[in-house]
Amino acid sequence: MKIVLTHISPDFDAIASAYGVLKLHNCNHIALISNMEPNVYEYMKSGVELPIKRYSEKDIEALKVIDELYITDCKQRKRLGKLGDLIDKAQKVIVYDHHTSYAQDIAADYEVIKQIGSTSTIVTNLIRSSGLILNRFEATLLALGIYEDTGLLTFQSTTAEDAQAVAYLLSVGIDTSALGDFIKRDLNSSQVIILNELLLNLFIITVGDVQVAVSFASIDEYVDEVAYIAQRLMAMEGLESLFILISTGGRIVLVGRSRSTKVDASAIVKQFGGGGHISAASAVIKDMFMPEAVEKLKYVLREHIKPVKIVAEIMNAPVKYVASGTSFKKAMDVTMKYNLNHMPVMEKGRAIGIISRRDILHGIKHGFTTESVNDIMQVEFDKVTPTTPFYTAEEIMVTKGQKLLPVEDEKGLVGVVTRTDLLRLMHEEITLRSAQAEKAREDGFLAKSKIVSNLLSDSLPTEILELLKDIGNFAAERGIKAYVVGGFVRDLLMGNKNFDIDIVIEADATKFAQEFAVYKGAKAFIHSKFKTAMVILQDGLRIDFASSRTEYYMMPAAAPQVEEASIRNDLFRRDFTINAMAIRLDGNQYGRLLDFFSGQKDINEKKVRALHSLSFVDDPSRAFRAIRFAVRFSFDIGSQTERLIKHAESLNLFGQLVGNRLFLELKYILDEKGYVKALEMMKKYGLLRFYSPLLSLDEALIQKFEKLESLINWFEIQVGSPLEFWRVRFGVLFVNLKLEPFNEMLDKFDLTPKNKEELLEDKKYIHYAARLIKNNKNIAPSMAYKICFELSTEALLALACILDNSRQSVVKNYLTDYSKIKIDSTGDTLISLGIEKGPKIKETLILLKNAKLDGIIKTKNDEVDFIKKIVMEGETFNEPSK
Repeated sequence: MKIVLTHISPDFDAIASAYGVLKLHNCNHIALISNMEPNVYEYMKSGVELPIKRYSEKDIEALKVIDELYITDCKQRKRLGKLGDLIDKAQKVIVYDHHTSYAQDIAADYEVIKQIGSTSTIVTNLIRSSGLILNRFEATLLALGIYEDTGLLTFQSTTAEDAQAVAYLLSVGIDTSALGDFIKRDLNSSQVIILNELLLNLFIITVGDVQVAVSFASIDEYVDEVAYIAQRLMAMEGLESLFILISTGGRIVLVGRSRSTKVDASAIVKQFGGGGHISAASAVIKDMFMPEAVEKLKYVLREHIKPVKIVAEIMNAPVKYVASGTSFKKAMDVTMKYNLNHMPVMEKGRAIGIISRRDILHGIKHGFTTESVNDIMQVEFDKVTPTTPFYTAEEIMVTKGQKLLPVEDEKGLVGVVTRTDLLRLMHEEITLRSAQAEKAREDGFLAKSKIVSNLLSDSLPTEILELLKDIGNFAAERGIKAYVVGGFVRDLLMGNKNFDIDIVIEADATKFAQEFAVYKGAKAFIHSKFKTAMVILQDGLRIDFASSRTEYYMMPAAAPQVEEASIRNDLFRRDFTINAMAIRLDGNQYGRLLDFFSGQKDINEKKVRALHSLSFVDDPSRAFRAIRFAVRFSFDIGSQTERLIKHAESLNLFGQLVGNRLFLELKYILDEKGYVKALEMMKKYGLLRFYSPLLSLDEALIQKFEKLESLINWFEIQVGSPLEFWRVRFGVLFVNLKLEPFNEMLDKFDLTPKNKEELLEDKKYIHYAARLIKNNKNIAPSMAYKICFELSTEALLALACILDNSRQSVVKNYLTDYSKIKIDSTGDTLISLGIEKGPKIKETLILLKNAKLDGIIKTKNDEVDFIKKIVMEGETFNEPSK
């Protein structure tokens, strides 16, 4: 495998050079772990498609060996973010870069590093010399990379090679309109002069493992937007921290920018009488000459860049814990004695889980006192070592919501870090953000709250978008908070279509829905007990409204007790993190995404995770939904969630589900395209037994399902009539179940008499028809019609599935031909020919139909002749034998 990497937050030069290297060396894909610069992102949205693969941490860990790893526009590992871990997996590393002013910490087997305006120039010239042919799109992309990093060939760093590369690309043919649309050209002549001088005067100050860039420049006239010049310089040179001093208009302007947790820009600039934030600050310096200001800046930097505290300095020790296997009751005693909200579960000196007092109380409420805490402990958690920097611990606890962080060394557990420990740090340290978290935010990473109004506008049909705005405006006029929640939000973020609209109101949803229905000329249906309502608009679109609420389960699998609550508590009662997000619709908060439980993170990591440890105790049917979502989206079920499903199975909680719910969950699963995988997961978790202890999902049955899907594909092409997929698959799933246990299972499902009768009749006729077909070698069309006529279309396909391929033609011919054959004669026709009213009419019509099926008669005249000859003259016609 060959992979291309570039730095986080890639600009045009990074993306273009990466693509050029991919083409040059025939690589598999470009790996990204962060978002691109905004102008690059806009360019991609214009319809550009590149072989980019977005990696999660799990993807990086899963990758074992890389044959060749190419790195462009970067030679420092930390600028690659988490993708830097791929370097250790590569058998060969090749670096292309144009940043010559920095130390290199990536050990490359081969490198091309030149003092030149753009890495895209290096790659373009290599492509040109190799003889590879570029198309217009590729030439345009490389030109964008060169133009951006050379300021349209105006920066001091521009070389003749950059100009020659652009000339070659122009000869190939580029889309020059893209330059005006996507390259920022807002530097005036004075700013360009300053930027060039800053590039010439740039130097690095190193304090410990921290590098800070410093530069200075002077110009007689006033220069505006000095901060933007600093921003451009940082982007061009890939800087983590930068401080520039510019003498302009009789004063010195100091601008500081920092992406590093170890460099607080505001603290540095404050020493010059200025202010700002930890990542951006500025000051105006008077009564000081430039050499004096530069020397003072060097001194201040060395004084204020201090070593970062490590976990060993802030952790709690010794640790209060419970041993593996401890009962709920004993664990509760420990939490009460020491007033602990969370504590580790220990085994052989190491933490194997984390348990919370809330989960223990929840379990005790459900009657669990002697059961082991291992059954509900959190097993998906991070650990740190005593030498881990504090900001790494902070990142884990803030971005992943982990309340307790075990600290282990080579001997085992030595301490824990809590959120209170982080708050004990000095003010300047606790206000700093970790370098990783800072970069994540710059990359548009998974913020708990962010605006997605543009995503709504770009993704939704006009009528849906306007409807959401109407709901928001209607709520805002009444001073009410309104949210669209659940699967709608999940699918919006995933790019899937889903117009099932669920609205949560932080007020009385029934009253709101009634008033909104009047406003829209729609109908409202109220369910007062659960504080919900449904509004059906004139075009048939349905909207579900609910008051924000929380639910309490008095016993496992019981119906919930409902109370009003905040939107956060409302989302917490839901099944999985990916379904526990909301988008605000009212007022100036329109489009704000709320993600309290890391649903975006789990979408990115392709995980289905429950929200709390007793989720399946409260509602066991959630396990089936977990499986359904996993197969629908090709997600994995998180290991903690898997443990909780298995625990619920061991307690036989699925047997307490109301029968109709058990049936519906199976029906929904059988309607999924990935239903076979879902059934295999149900088998893995021991859930099939709750339908029938005799149900066995063996290899033979799986092969039948493979055969069935081929038949369904055939049916959709050849016949194309509506089909209930779940019912076909249901028939095959239980094909080996005897009639008596099958009937017992249907009784347990609490179906309507009609639905039960349909499934029971399918079962009976499938086996009856299969025996007839297998026991008769030559089956006439009339006999095939008689066999198949009694079965539903779904049962017919299930029947075909259990027949040998050579015998499937009986069913297929019926579906494509025999079922469509009609006779022209009616009862009136027969009466006109002298047949008396009564049973003889029906018998004769059947004889006519059979004769036409078997080709004995073809036209209406043939039918009349047949009636006269066979019936009127007393001759007989044999019905197809059974």
